[in-house]
Amino acid sequence: MGGGRWEGERGRRWRRGARAFCLCFFFSLLASKTHNLPPQATRFITDRLAIPVSELGPDTLAAIARTSMASKVIGSDPDHFAALVVEAVLAIRQPALVPGGPDRYPIKSVAILKAPGGSMADSRLIRGVALNMGKAAAGMPTRVSPARVACLDFNLQKARLHLGVQVLVSDPAELAAIRSRESDIARERVQAILDAGANVVLTSKGIDDLCLKYFVEAGAVAVRRVPKDDLRRVARATGATLVTSLADEEGGEAFDAAALGTAIEVVEESIAGDDVLVVRGGGGVLPTGDKGAAAAADANGNGAPAAPVPAPATPAPVGDAASADVPAAATTSPPSSTAFPAASVPVPSGGATILLRGANDFLLDEMERSVHDALCAVRRVLESGSVVPGGGAAEAAVSVALEGYAATLGSREQLAIAEFADAVLSIPKALAVNAARDAADAVAKLRAHHYAAQAAESAPGAAPNTGKGAAGRARVGLDLSDPGARPVAGPSAGVRDNVAAGVLEPTAAKTAILRFATEAAITILRIDDLVRVEAAGDEED
Repeated sequence: MGGGRWEGERGRRWRRGARAFCLCFFFSLLASKTHNLPPQATRFITDRLAIPVSELGPDTLAAIARTSMASKVIGSDPDHFAALVVEAVLAIRQPALVPGGPDRYPIKSVAILKAPGGSMADSRLIRGVALNMGKAAAGMPTRVSPARVACLDFNLQKARLHLGVQVLVSDPAELAAIRSRESDIARERVQAILDAGANVVLTSKGIDDLCLKYFVEAGAVAVRRVPKDDLRRVARATGATLVTSLADEEGGEAFDAAALGTAIEVVEESIAGDDVLVVRGGGGVLPTGDKGAAAAADANGNGAPAAPVPAPATPAPVGDAASADVPAAATTSPPSSTAFPAASVPVPSGGATILLRGANDFLLDEMERSVHDALCAVRRVLESGSVVPGGGAAEAAVSVALEGYAATLGSREQLAIAEFADAVLSIPKALAVNAARDAADAVAKLRAHHYAAQAAESAPGAAPNTGKGAAGRARVGLDLSDPGARPVAGPSAGVRDNVAAGVLEPTAAKTAILRFATEAAITILRIDDLVRVEAAGDEED
């Protein structure tokens, strides 16, 4: 018995060693790029499995968002949050840096506010950049339109002597003059900012009461201690430049008007019981005529001088997804393959904010992570312009293709390629196990469909992968939804056409996952020795 156990253990160790050797050999081939390697998995996905978004319609973006959040805490209401995510990403579209290149969607321009209380269904989209703070003084106006925004990264306070500098004064009148000059320096700094045309001042540092008095008298809005991330987000949305000092090249102090950003309006609102400052229409062209003028009412109800303001159409807030249409992507397509109806393109708002509501801070933190993942997935689709079927379809197709190629080789490379093909199947196996399905049965059915699909595509006169017939089986993935409404037995049980079901993944994300995982494995396998440095103990004499 003991010898039998030893033989069994030795056999298992030998098989694990042989498997590791095959993987090492294969990865060494990848690293050196020698011999006849199998087609790169990423190239196979791009050429054989990728589907242009233009062939699927504008609902593709919502399907991508729903797929990303399906297994997360916000997956209980996927339609509502998918609409929020899609509209937020489309609102931050920026033109391509290179003519003819893809449009850019900087996710950092989407602010996420978390307000404890209420239900998850109360989460909504705010057009513009929202700051979780109000104006610094009650006498400031609650609405400024049009707005010229100054973003500062220094204190606005009464001037003081630097550390180590002393001034000896013998006459009390001179002491009063010094204090008066300190106040004048603070007033001149504030006046330089106001003279440049700023009527909204945001700073990441403090503003003392003396400077607040000057802003209130000028009818401007000042906000202090704005987080650096929010300040940069406002600067990107409005086109402002973050100013760190008023010092100029001549040794004096001045504020350049070119550093100001523009916005259609800056308004203070009460959201979830807190004061929130919203910057709307960042980067918009300020009006010069009298049409659409509106008076900005201050906090005391006194009328302020009328300022011309545009009258943009206010987009309806995103409500229940059952009654809201998912917006389509922009008409200036990223690659030429992506095109959406022009009627669904939202007016650029210079930023967007997603307000999350939940029972407690722990739930809100998890919701924020889930929304961020969905934002990145939608951005990937818009920038790459293609998707692949989800549910393990891409991995199964790559595995079948590599196994077919390995069978054509007559060298030891066949073993390495077969092991890599088997390793790729760990993704659909893990999906099936997490959904409490029989992984062996589900993956076997999935591989059978993809084998039939690739055999049909390689046949003479094969039809393209349109989702119909044998060639359309390349879109088949695991069906991990509720089994109550479908048969539990049969050759198609547990699998489905995931393109028709809306289970999609960005092509760029799928190829990046395979590429980075392979590079990480190569890096680990190249480690020959591990040197451990133990903590030095007390030496005994």
